[in-house]
Amino acid sequence: MRSRKIKICHLQLLPIMSGVQRAMLELLKRLDPQIYEVTVVCRDEGDLTKELRNLGIHFQLIPRLQREINVWKDAQALWQLYRLFKREKFDLIHTHSSKTGILGRVAGRLAGGVRIIHTVQGFPFHEFSGRFSTLVYSWIEKLAGMLTDQVVFVNNEERMYAIENRILRPDQVQTIYNGVDLARVNFFNQETNRQRFREAWGIPADAFVAAFVGRLWQQKDPQTLSRIITACADLPVHFLIVGDGPYLPHFQAAFAGQERIKLAGWMEDPFHMYPAIDVLLLPSLWEGLSITLIEAMAFGKPLIASNIKGNRECVQHGCNGLLCPPQQADEFKKAIQTIWRDHSLYQTMSQNCREMARQSFDVEQNTQRLLALYKEQLGYGG
Repeated sequence: MRSRKIKICHLQLLPIMSGVQRAMLELLKRLDPQIYEVTVVCRDEGDLTKELRNLGIHFQLIPRLQREINVWKDAQALWQLYRLFKREKFDLIHTHSSKTGILGRVAGRLAGGVRIIHTVQGFPFHEFSGRFSTLVYSWIEKLAGMLTDQVVFVNNEERMYAIENRILRPDQVQTIYNGVDLARVNFFNQETNRQRFREAWGIPADAFVAAFVGRLWQQKDPQTLSRIITACADLPVHFLIVGDGPYLPHFQAAFAGQERIKLAGWMEDPFHMYPAIDVLLLPSLWEGLSITLIEAMAFGKPLIASNIKGNRECVQHGCNGLLCPPQQADEFKKAIQTIWRDHSLYQTMSQNCREMARQSFDVEQNTQRLLALYKEQLGYGG
């Protein structure tokens, strides 16, 4: 019997509730509090820390953690992380995202006596990165990999890229998908919830609704989303935009007063919304593995997404949705039109979505794989 609990630290950057944070929370909810003592580190207070309080999970704020590169602030953050790790003597540090992944792994190794796992929710370079930045970030990731015991990828494409380009060793990496709570999906996925949501938002019961769920910032390519909505003006399609971010004022100005477009803002729990939509749109420029895609998939909603890494892991073209060239609004319009017109195709895609979610994206199964990795790294079999 263990003399004390296993101390684990999860390191995040932003205190928001985007896919990275939500994926972490699904794991933390399933850690046995009789075995594990968890601390989450992030920059400041926000929706994430609110949820951590609700769950009774301890968190530590380090305001010097910044997304942008700043040598002075980064050095201060590194020092604060080192002091925290040295004082708390964690058994395992689990880092997320690129910036905190680098600082956390360096600080962890300097503190010593700890196992380090890093989750790649998407490399800092992607299809739209320049060659120079790709080379620089690849080199940094390779150096950081030398400080890491295991690296978890949420999609296979990036894992294979890391191996083929000798960024990481094959024995050092594995793919574990993000997951969705299928029991909770079944609870919400009812016709009464569909009707209730549509009535609340003034959406006709027979309308075909294409939804976007996510933060309206550069990664999600809100400019293309706006062009898609404009291009579909001649189709009997309604749009639901769920999320906030720096581009929200543009949408408020561009589509004010248009009945077919609803700007719902941030939703703390999108599970109330998914039953009311018909397809999900995701025109992102880069993704690791979108929580939104797998949630919509579990609800049986066909997916229309940009043909990029991460999205290709979720969308099998013509099977459970359609992939479109990034930044091509007209191609997205064609995809919407194709699924809207063909009821039989819609039903087939919907069924395939639910089956794929059951096979690959069940949070209970995928969490067990992460827990098995923890036990392997800690030499703990209980």
